[in-house]
Amino acid sequence: MRGKMVATSWLTVVSCIVIAPQQKPTRFGVAARMSLIADAVKAGYDPLDDHIEAQVHGPVRLASDVEALVIDPCYRNTDVEALARRLPCSIEWHPGFILDVETLRQHPSFRGREYVELGITIARDGYLTPRILGDAAGTGKYELQDLKKVWHYIARFGDRGDVSDTVSA
Repeated sequence: MRGKMVATSWLTVVSCIVIAPQQKPTRFGVAARMSLIADAVKAGYDPLDDHIEAQVHGPVRLASDVEALVIDPCYRNTDVEALARRLPCSIEWHPGFILDVETLRQHPSFRGREYVELGITIARDGYLTPRILGDAAGTGKYELQDLKKVWHYIARFGDRGDVSDTVSA
């Protein structure tokens, strides 16, 4: 079974295990037989808080195991795209995520006011994208777990659409 790898600042999914928060795994799947994603959708799991955890045991061969690398459009015309094009698998673009700070400010109780403030601090031109978040992670100034909480805001409240040219690098 070939799968798609999603390239964001935080996530790569190849095989999955459904885990409810604060609980031990209740269902398992392997590449040859896996209904976990369909089961999670059917059960109405929240993709951020009730999650499907990916674990890979053994090598991942991009040429034979990966159907496509899916990249956020904020990485168009960047070194990330150039490097991805050298891989032995297809590249696809997902619609992208962008979050404006005004929307971010409306949801302090989602993950916490401190993460809203962090998002505002690292935003560029009043917006957050995965690229901006990745750039912030690369500075070493911020705790990665704090940036992960900001990512949750982008994923939950951000607009989807081709935003590659919306925010300056």
